[in-house]
Amino acid sequence: MSAPEAERPVQLQVNTNGAWKTVARFDACDQPKVDAAAQAATALHEVDKHVGWRIATVDRHPVVLMAMSLSTYGLWMKAEVPT
Repeated sequence: MSAPEAERPVQLQVNTNGAWKTVARFDACDQPKVDAAAQAATALHEVDKHVGWRIATVDRHPVVLMAMSLSTYGLWMKAEVPT
């Protein structure tokens, strides 16, 4: 039996050298999964602070919802989504 379809599918992505790569996909409506993904990326940020992380939609042209990098001092920042 396959997993139920995500209500709001998003992806955790990493940028180590110029291109974003998907690490995991999950449902943005599942707060424990959102928290786990953000905490995992935060832990890895402590290993290499020069790597960028983001949570974005799974669209062909992803919309960034949250981002963390050296320029955010290792803090997750919510992106301003245009309305």
